[in-house]
Amino acid sequence: MPEDEIEKMMKEEPLITGVSVGAELQNSTGNYFGIGLSNRHGLTAELPFDVMMLVLGAELTKRKLDLETVTTLIADEHAKTNGFSESEIDAIAKSRREFLFRSLDRLNFRNWEVYLGSEIAREPQHQQILSCAFPGNRYERMQLADMEFFRSRRKSIKIGWKHNGMEFDERHFDSMYESSFGKGTTFIYTQPGRALDGTPLPPYLHVPNKPRLVLSETEDIRQKVEQMPKRVRSHFNRMADLFEKLVYGSASSANNNNPENLEKRLKNIYGVVFG
Repeated sequence: MPEDEIEKMMKEEPLITGVSVGAELQNSTGNYFGIGLSNRHGLTAELPFDVMMLVLGAELTKRKLDLETVTTLIADEHAKTNGFSESEIDAIAKSRREFLFRSLDRLNFRNWEVYLGSEIAREPQHQQILSCAFPGNRYERMQLADMEFFRSRRKSIKIGWKHNGMEFDERHFDSMYESSFGKGTTFIYTQPGRALDGTPLPPYLHVPNKPRLVLSETEDIRQKVEQMPKRVRSHFNRMADLFEKLVYGSASSANNNNPENLEKRLKNIYGVVFG
């Protein structure tokens, strides 16, 4: 039963921190997650490493529940509701998509789909959903329409993130969705992302004055790891554990949380992702 597999996944994987089971779980053929590009502070040009939690969590769920596909939605159309430069948004969205295509191929994660929000928004069914009467500002309504669009296509498992100490996380949109469209979708939550000082943040977005480990071929991994307190190194080691389980079949951490070990593990991940 899918419910049993989800319960087992919750117990075995520390990056998975919560689940709300929807009525259509057993009929779902895929899961999905979104990558936001903007918040009130501006556009996020560099992709935080923490987005790997969503990538790895989605792949883990796909395997555990024997799903057909994983879908990633890059929220370019959503970012354009916030008044930012459309050309900058288009460039960032293109970069995100190219990175995902390359890295998913190198990870050997198969049967993934990567869409731009602007592509989904052109679908007649999505437009019909968005034309219905349900609450929210323009950004929120687009999010909810995306979720109902995916549910209608039997992709009724959403991978998100949450943190009880934060003012806002993805449960904001999920609760709005359930109020308007019912409880068909299953929500699986990962931990939040972390700044180098441990501040909880969205896995895919930056905020000012909170440096992050980012997915860049030129990232100075050693310098970033040296800034992390022990509890933050533990956060990144948990991601390295899941990466190694999915890519190699087992994790190599041996409960070693020193900076040198984490640097080595991260450099291995970057070597796989960037080739």
